[in-house]
Amino acid sequence: MVSLFKSKLLVVAIVVVTTVAFTKSAAAGTITSTGQVFALEGSIVAKRLQVGVDIHIALDLGTDYIASDVVTLTIKGAKFITTDLAWQPTLTFGDGAGTPGSATGKANFMDVVNGNTLRFRMASNAGLLENVTLTGVVLNSTDLIHDTEITVSATAISMSNFIGYYDTTPEAVVAEVVKQFNIATVKALDATIDAGNGRKVFLRKPAPDFTSQDRLAFRIIDHGGIHGFVANQAVYTIAGKDLGFLRACDEAGNNNGILENTELQKCVVPTVNNDSITMSVNDKLTELTVVQTANSPDGLDTNISLAFQAPGIASAYRIVPQEFTVSAKVANGPVLVSQAAKNNAAGQWLFNGSIVHVAYMPYSATIDQTINITNRSLQQGDVSVIAIDETGIEYDLGIVATAKPQRITRIADEVKAALAAKGVLVNSSTKRIALEIVTDILNREVEVFTAYNVDNTGDRLVVNSSNGK
Repeated sequence: MVSLFKSKLLVVAIVVVTTVAFTKSAAAGTITSTGQVFALEGSIVAKRLQVGVDIHIALDLGTDYIASDVVTLTIKGAKFITTDLAWQPTLTFGDGAGTPGSATGKANFMDVVNGNTLRFRMASNAGLLENVTLTGVVLNSTDLIHDTEITVSATAISMSNFIGYYDTTPEAVVAEVVKQFNIATVKALDATIDAGNGRKVFLRKPAPDFTSQDRLAFRIIDHGGIHGFVANQAVYTIAGKDLGFLRACDEAGNNNGILENTELQKCVVPTVNNDSITMSVNDKLTELTVVQTANSPDGLDTNISLAFQAPGIASAYRIVPQEFTVSAKVANGPVLVSQAAKNNAAGQWLFNGSIVHVAYMPYSATIDQTINITNRSLQQGDVSVIAIDETGIEYDLGIVATAKPQRITRIADEVKAALAAKGVLVNSSTKRIALEIVTDILNREVEVFTAYNVDNTGDRLVVNSSNGK
């Protein structure tokens, strides 16, 4: 009878222990650190982020911690620098008011596992109302990337097999790394080149642009953040297919064939409050570089406008239809540099004249070409051609003819001669060429017909009849 009574007590005891273990497993602590924002560029230069100095990580316990249990904290988003002199991972227990070191809980650092998990062993019990602060951990900031989130999660592991893992906190973002500077395009280039005036002015726009200019405007956006810097220079690179129209300012200046800063600023007029501006253009006339330098210790004027001037009817230079991109770097000296924009769209210039793409035109000693332009308007217009060979090399053949009013103008011989002059057609070898034919007449008034014939036998093979229009 006594033996039976003891057996019942044992069963009850097991049930009670199992219930307590389940309750402890279900408890969850909370990461109480607020997310901090770090500037990517300055953080990379700083090389390291120190927990307890730069980043603050704190945890409210969700249950009692028991001596000899293991506490783990997993940090993602940045790698540890365990060789740093400041590397001394420490957990400090505080009371419910958040005062570090005011509680009885203590833990000793054990090791790092899986490259990003810190393990501590409890040296004494810690109460439910206590909180924990992590210090002495050093993170590598040299390989951080834009929009990185640094997260922390924690769990405790009981030495009792009945309990196992407990007080597991969900992963929380304690820091975010952002690119400090961005460039916003406030006003993109959007003019239409006027075919009726030889591609030398724009179609009329509202004031202040009219037919003479088109404006491009930027704003520098500073996202700030820890390790942020004051920008004292911005370098903009504006790229297009052909910026040859800028030579109109050398033409109106000293006409020495060199586009100098003072001349460029007449072709691209900057508007900025207090900063200094210098300009240069590359030899291929495809990139304009604008350098903005602050004249105030407070940093750059965040707004800049560039007014691109049309060459004007009297100029020898024309405007080419093209798309534009902008890349920009914002800096403070040679070390602190932010890639604020990279090949961002900056607008385009359209053309109201005729542009016809001939996808294929063969040339050899036994092939004849036909390229006819029909001009139905009462206006004459220049015809210019760009050729692209089989390897993708582009040749600007320039103006090859003038399309007379209400006539058909044949330009095949002129195009062939221009190709020969550029060295494209050599020793009567066979060449396959793509052509872009631009006529300074309204698009609706022009028709282009192209064909070729081999050995003067049979009908001509039609390549296109104003394809691409």
